[in-house]
Amino acid sequence: MAEKDRATPTQIKILAIDDEPQITRYLQRLLTPLGFEVVPLNDSTKVEEQILYRDINMVITDLNMPNRNGLEVLRIIRLNRPEVPVIMLTGYGTIDSAVEASKLGVAEFLAKPIDKERIVSLVKKYAMSDLHLPDRVKNMIKSRTLATKPAHEQEKIVLKEEIVTSGSIPEGFVEVPFENVVPGETIPFNFYIQLFNKADGQHYLRRLLKKDSMYTASLHNILSQRRLSRVYIHE
Repeated sequence: MAEKDRATPTQIKILAIDDEPQITRYLQRLLTPLGFEVVPLNDSTKVEEQILYRDINMVITDLNMPNRNGLEVLRIIRLNRPEVPVIMLTGYGTIDSAVEASKLGVAEFLAKPIDKERIVSLVKKYAMSDLHLPDRVKNMIKSRTLATKPAHEQEKIVLKEEIVTSGSIPEGFVEVPFENVVPGETIPFNFYIQLFNKADGQHYLRRLLKKDSMYTASLHNILSQRRLSRVYIHE
């Protein structure tokens, strides 16, 4: 039994997000000996790559970060991987940010400096909570989660804001060649791509970036894999 318990956490992958490398290194040193795999991320604008292309079981994120704060990270996780528990850390938080995080479904909101025993306790509580469920129950939960998502869920990048279209250029939008959108710049408009849902036979415009957001190299690389020829913006 003891050997089995020690082996269990190796199934769990934790994404640790903080713009301070010493914090993510600390979490690695703290949690790796317990059998967890900790993936450090010091640039929160790259969270999409980790959430979409890694089998992440849990996220620990800082609140106050440049370019994209913890609340934005939490929104992205909730829209793309709503089943993943999130622990939010902050050196100085406000009541408003704590309330907003609670509304977005944060598992815990903790103050820095990190309390070693507390963070370990919470990681075990949330990251390992479903490992002891029977497979039948796990499959039921997974099925219900998938049933609430569109069939083209695998194509989701950032935000679930969609506009149904006919496949042609929607009224009020114009096409922009994808090659003209340069990573590393702030985009002064809402930014959309067009998707097709085979399940219902409809085309959608999905917003990937809000106006005045940074178009990152990581998002550009993800979109490049789709071989896009054009994107859409409001006319």
